[in-house]
Amino acid sequence: MAIPEPLNIYYIEDRSPIHNSRVVKRWFEEHREIIQIPFPPKSPDLNTIENLYGYIAQEWQPRDESNKADLIQHAYEVWEGIRRRPAT
Repeated sequence: MAIPEPLNIYYIEDRSPIHNSRVVKRWFEEHREIIQIPFPPKSPDLNTIENLYGYIAQEWQPRDESNKADLIQHAYEVWEGIRRRPAT
């Protein structure tokens, strides 16, 4: 059974400065088949990952991570704390 090709490809972006670099703009000019849908920057109502970023920012307590392993461990602890929160 063949998988049908999508009729349209949509790219949703939040107008972050990185999405407006010359390299990115040039890439989209070369790939006009991709339809860009701009969202307001950091809009949690439209871009749900912003809610997660907000939780991480609230939970992250600065530490002296002196190496990559310490940073990964800290990130894991913050993630697990968020994951274990009761649903609201």
